[in-house]
Amino acid sequence: STVAAARLRAMATLFEGAEGSLVKVSWTDKDGKEHAASLRRDWHAREITLSVRRQGEVGVISFDAFTSSVAVEFLRALKTSLRGVRGLVIDLRGNGGGEAEAMAEMASAFLAGGQSLGRFTDRAGRVALEPHARTRMLYGADEIERNGLPLVLLTSERTASAAEIFTAALREAGRATVVGTNTCGCVLAIRRRHQLPDGGVLDISEMDYRTAAGTRLEGSGIAPDERVLVERKDLFNDYDRALALALKLLKEKNH
Repeated sequence: STVAAARLRAMATLFEGAEGSLVKVSWTDKDGKEHAASLRRDWHAREITLSVRRQGEVGVISFDAFTSSVAVEFLRALKTSLRGVRGLVIDLRGNGGGEAEAMAEMASAFLAGGQSLGRFTDRAGRVALEPHARTRMLYGADEIERNGLPLVLLTSERTASAAEIFTAALREAGRATVVGTNTCGCVLAIRRRHQLPDGGVLDISEMDYRTAAGTRLEGSGIAPDERVLVERKDLFNDYDRALALALKLLKEKNH
């Protein structure tokens, strides 16, 4: 949907190929020296998991998709392993979206029940879906416990779809500060997959999305409150510049 997203897809296709075949790559190290290598292609089943850890007095949560199981783990972690923290960082930099209901479930931990998470409209302009924050879990019988901790969301050009809706909803409600780079701007939705005569399937974007405030995200995405670019030296030194700023902002809010 955006130039950034197209660039990522183009880069990904360069690594596609038959399992066991080789792909040649080259890169430049921090001293400017060029290197080359051949990598063997291998396929792995994608495993969607939720990572939760404490960093000082801050809880850091990361996951790469919104699913029902992730939503249950997320809400449980807020009440158990992260109880007592003074701030939260939710890392959405590699999150490409997922299930709208799971996203709504997780956003509900930070928003008042009934608050709009935006709306999807069809090609005729009719409202097709309008998710709201809820008070009880859809994927469980428990009441959703509201969390009022200071919150920072980390985003990148790989933050897409439901992750963008989650980000927009929390920021518009004044519940989160966004740190990182511009999101993908990839929020058009499909109703269903269309079967083709040859056995293939065709996905056609049939619904557009606007935030509760009426902002259209498709093609433009969400600009962060604090823009943080990844520098080459950060990669070599294993330094997460965006996370460091998020922790700094939360520390300032708590003092």
